[in-house]
Amino acid sequence: MGNNTSIRESEDIPEGNGARFHEKIVPEEILYIIFSFVPARDLLRSVTYVCKYWHDLLTHFHFWFRKLEVERIALSDETKEKLLSLDDEKRALYILQGLATRYLPLNQNMIKNPCGADGLKHWHCRRNRKMIAVESEPVGSDPIPEEAKLPTQHCFVTSYQSSSRTQSFTLNERGLSPELMDLLRPKIYVCQWVSARWDCRSESELVIALCGAQETKRVKLTWSSDDEDVVGSKWYKMETTITDYPAGLSEITYSSFGKDLQYWAGFYGSKTTGSTLMLVF
Repeated sequence: MGNNTSIRESEDIPEGNGARFHEKIVPEEILYIIFSFVPARDLLRSVTYVCKYWHDLLTHFHFWFRKLEVERIALSDETKEKLLSLDDEKRALYILQGLATRYLPLNQNMIKNPCGADGLKHWHCRRNRKMIAVESEPVGSDPIPEEAKLPTQHCFVTSYQSSSRTQSFTLNERGLSPELMDLLRPKIYVCQWVSARWDCRSESELVIALCGAQETKRVKLTWSSDDEDVVGSKWYKMETTITDYPAGLSEITYSSFGKDLQYWAGFYGSKTTGSTLMLVF
């Protein structure tokens, strides 16, 4: 990572070079430490343009590994190996900077309003909009467990006809081209928490549509309060990790369906919360 700047004499370094400060040479390692605590977006928008020397430091991908550590953005050993093995250093730099600025939607929940705290904002209710509502806390079910690590007790609740809520994501609009997805092949983690009322049977289905260059794959998870291992009113986690998705992935659609199985008027159907769609890299 280092060079000989830290041991060069001040007269060897031009006045406008960022290695000098009040006639003193600032060691490269000290600059790295200082830069690692500057917001990533500021580094890219302004700091890198101060001088050629600073630009050279900030366009070396080893610095961005350090920056991620300071930001407490953990990379697995497998991910580090994958980045270090890339032939295109600029591509590795783009990925690391995208992670540091949180521009690339990796290792973060892409779903907006996952619990319904903002009502149905951000959700497209394509089927029976009037058959889905939001409760500020579960009615007829246990409280959402601490294990879910959710900031609120809000949840979506369904009725006697099947209803759905959907969010779609065009990956290219979020900095992930189909080519980059093929290169990174992040794991796609999806989940939601689900429960039934103690007095009414219900069911839920989670459908993930993965649109690739040549095909669209659908992954379905189903849950019913009639399942043998389900205790009424308790909360359960529906989750899966998808790795075998189509090449050239360009769009992901997350859809949650639900209804009650006794056709009672009102909102007695399945309750869901904590919707999650995450590209894990």
